[in-house]
Amino acid sequence: MSALELPETVDVERLVSHAGVLEGQLSAERLTRLAEVYQVQSALSARVAFDRDSQGRPRVGGQLAVALGTTCQRCLQPLTLTLHREFESVLCTEAEALALDADPAADPEVEPVVVGPEGFRLASFLEDEALLSCPMIPHHEFEACRAPGAAAPAGDPPPAGTRKPFAGLDKLLKEKPAEDGSH
Repeated sequence: MSALELPETVDVERLVSHAGVLEGQLSAERLTRLAEVYQVQSALSARVAFDRDSQGRPRVGGQLAVALGTTCQRCLQPLTLTLHREFESVLCTEAEALALDADPAADPEVEPVVVGPEGFRLASFLEDEALLSCPMIPHHEFEACRAPGAAAPAGDPPPAGTRKPFAGLDKLLKEKPAEDGSH
């Protein structure tokens, strides 16, 4: 059984009034902005819930997952990113978003999302959230990376047999200078 394809736009008021929940996917072909940067390897699957926050404002929250192909920036080998993201935002008009941003007492964790007259652009919102969860510099986990000479994570001792070209430098610097002033 295939998953329900999520719509481009939804009626926020109707979903919020019924505490609606949508579960489904956006096919890889619909993820055009992600495809500009990554190889989209799976549909984006999502669970999206609509309700009201403690102040009565419409709210959207949920989770998404998608698999993306790219290149590891350490070893330059293929890398598959499996993204998982939880999100929560307040849905508002443009004027409400500006007022929320200007209010010094507003919770800085509350992310306003503008809903236009055409409705809430669910597909674009989910793709935005996926883009926000992408790493700035994609790379394999250290143990899985095949980069030649990749540095060990901070605090780990260097592997056995590692050449240390400046290992004796501190000893030379600590030696007493010669009597004639030359080193």
